[in-house]
Amino acid sequence: MNLVVQGNRLASTARQSLAKLTDAGNVEPIDDYAWRFDVKKKREHIAAEVARFCTAAALDWAWIPKGRRLNDFGLFITDMDSTLINIE
Repeated sequence: MNLVVQGNRLASTARQSLAKLTDAGNVEPIDDYAWRFDVKKKREHIAAEVARFCTAAALDWAWIPKGRRLNDFGLFITDMDSTLINIE
């Protein structure tokens, strides 16, 4: 599983801490503000720690299956209460 982390405060110390936390085999930049971590530990064992770390560092994060790229995803938009109706 890959962990994708995005934020403008992803300093090298934060990347190193996340790599150690997740036992990442490879850490690669996606762009200036996003990084992909090739996670070696089981997600269920570290998910809470990753959530706490990213929340404290004001980072967005997501678990992405290996082999998937952000370009593989489309855009899905809902209104403020997360409803979707035919005219939207």
